[in-house]
Amino acid sequence: MAAPYLEKYGHDPIFRKQFMDDITPGVASITSADAQTKAADAYQRTQDDQTKIFTGIVTKAIDAGKSPEEAAAAVVGEFYGNERILKLPYAEQQKALVPVVRALAEQGRYDVVKALGETESKGERLLDNATVGPAVAQAMSHARQVRDRDTKDATVAQRQDAYSKFHEGQATPEEEAALLKRAQAKDGFISEEAANGWVQVNRNKREALQEQARKEAERVQLMDRLNSQEAQLTSTGVEAFRTGRTFSLPQVTILNKKGEEEVLGGDKFRERAAADFEQWSAQYAQQKGESWDQTVLREAPIYAQNGFAPKKWKDMLSQGGASISASALSGEDPPESAQRGYALYKLLHANSSRLLNDLVPKDQRDLYEMWRVGEEDAGLAPGKSLLLATEATNDPAGRLKRISSVTAKDIKAKVGSLGSTFGTLFGGQSAPENLGDMAATIQRLAEQNASLGLGADKAIQRAVERVQQTHVNINGFWIDASDRRIPEGFPELVGDVLKSYAEKHGKAEGLDAGDLTIRPLGGAANVWRIVRKRDGVAVDAPKDAVFKTDDLLKARASRDAATDQQTLQRMRESAQRPVLPNMEARDINLP
Repeated sequence: MAAPYLEKYGHDPIFRKQFMDDITPGVASITSADAQTKAADAYQRTQDDQTKIFTGIVTKAIDAGKSPEEAAAAVVGEFYGNERILKLPYAEQQKALVPVVRALAEQGRYDVVKALGETESKGERLLDNATVGPAVAQAMSHARQVRDRDTKDATVAQRQDAYSKFHEGQATPEEEAALLKRAQAKDGFISEEAANGWVQVNRNKREALQEQARKEAERVQLMDRLNSQEAQLTSTGVEAFRTGRTFSLPQVTILNKKGEEEVLGGDKFRERAAADFEQWSAQYAQQKGESWDQTVLREAPIYAQNGFAPKKWKDMLSQGGASISASALSGEDPPESAQRGYALYKLLHANSSRLLNDLVPKDQRDLYEMWRVGEEDAGLAPGKSLLLATEATNDPAGRLKRISSVTAKDIKAKVGSLGSTFGTLFGGQSAPENLGDMAATIQRLAEQNASLGLGADKAIQRAVERVQQTHVNINGFWIDASDRRIPEGFPELVGDVLKSYAEKHGKAEGLDAGDLTIRPLGGAANVWRIVRKRDGVAVDAPKDAVFKTDDLLKARASRDAATDQQTLQRMRESAQRPVLPNMEARDINLP
């Protein structure tokens, strides 16, 4: 049609351009539609080919007498090969399987359709697939209807039911014998070969189910034992922690989650007891409606009894101390973490000050303490007290610049006479052999307190109180334990260690227990070394000269347990002795 126009006007470039502009979109659309049609035809041919292949696999398996599950497994095996070799996606292969399922449904092959629908590929059943699942489910329903409709002879339905029972392992030994007997009768219900196969499948499946039930029973039994064990361990641990007897916890054999035996005792049992107590205490506080400070006051003596520094308090104090300096020097209000840390410090200082030794590093202890003294003793506003405390701890060497020369001289003079006033300041105790070290510490702390505005006497009084909280008297030497755990009765417990060392090594070293004291072992938390008092040098037997605070607590627990056992024995002996009547006090009117 366009030829006459091209012959007449084809030489005109304007005409040619307009002509091409007019027909190009149409040509492109026709080309695209043609390509789409060819692609759709190719896709359909591929799908038809796959349908034929799947149909052939299922037909071949059925003709060979294979079970529906085996036929379905063969189809899935074809899935893997097609994806790996032909690069056919699973989704497209699943679509190609739908016509096969529908064709089998029309034949009433419900067992095969059901097996195909429930067979998994890549962890998903065909029935559960969002794309083809509904069609497969519909096919299963149709297959069941066709089977029931076409089954005119009840024997066929009976055979289907028997097949399901035997292949699910539900047939009894009596039913197995009946099936074999019927096969021998050759009534057309089932061949002897098929009957033997069904019986073997049933036995294998039954054994597998029994084994599964046995394992499940063992699992339930193990879980019951574990739950009972956990409840008992928790109860034992919480009670031991509440009564301060965690070092008396026994070593026990327990079951792990695999049912294997393992030993629980020592530090692991104590750590577990602490964690169980913390959880129990939180629940108790919630039930009783305790405030935060009430919970702290209840828990503090319990933690102290067990020689345990809870991580939750360590973190609160550490984070609070670390967040103070910048805000204080800039004049801002202290952050919430600092306020929480300070509130905890004041509570523990007033009620369990020894516990702070194991909770707060020395530098932060100085900061918290000066903040508290400035507020409570100097009457400063909290912000002002914190500012002065921060300045003092950031520049400890410049503390004398912040107090008057009169106060400084007064403090120095009073500390200089500490030898004669020690008993008064320290509750009647004798002056220590390391009085010079004690005086230097008290003077430093008193000068810090004076920088907050306290007079010399008050500053020294607060310094002495601080030393009493952070130092411990061991054999006449006051030891700085400001970052150490000091349990109740610590001097007596250490005294036993010194006595034991002197009995074992004293003769060889020319020492007795009175010549010994201890020093913190640098870099090791709550570890101590025995030294000579005269020069502070370590004794000669290093193996017996180093001990931990926990060793002392264990020794005390063993001693207490022995005492309890002796008391119990005396009570038993007393209970076995007959009580003689007091003849003088007896009422003669009674029989």
